[in-house]
Amino acid sequence: MFNDLEENEKIRRAMLGDTAALSQLLQMHYAFVYKYLVKITLNPSHAEDLTQDTMARCIEKIKLYNGTSKFSSWLITIATRLMIDQERRRRSERRWQEQEQQQALRQLEWHTSHRRCMAGGIGRLSRNAAGKPNPAHSQALLRLHIRRDRQHALTRGGHREI
Repeated sequence: MFNDLEENEKIRRAMLGDTAALSQLLQMHYAFVYKYLVKITLNPSHAEDLTQDTMARCIEKIKLYNGTSKFSSWLITIATRLMIDQERRRRSERRWQEQEQQQALRQLEWHTSHRRCMAGGIGRLSRNAAGKPNPAHSQALLRLHIRRDRQHALTRGGHREI
């Protein structure tokens, strides 16, 4: 482990493009960042990936380090922001997948009800034994057709007022 003067000298040299100094800095702080990420993610594999991403980001942004905080704090800030960004992406991806599943389910329901309707299942329900329209079923049939038309408009991507 370096003392503060040695670390500051390595940081200065790394900012000037000395890859050996940068490599030593990253090696020195790697375990610290990894342990921190294991504690907050509770997943060693995910922590390893985030640590690698943190080190890569440090290599890209070393010239932006301004020295107002400790170098280790700067690395922890990078690691934390990377973790938060990944979690946001995961949540967004999960929402998108749920929406896709809901849309597929709506399409399946529409196709199923459409087949029943075309096969006469709904039509038979809407008439009584004498063949006259049954008022109790007529409203249900109307709601079914309105819902079917809305679903059909959604699956086509249109926004049709009904």
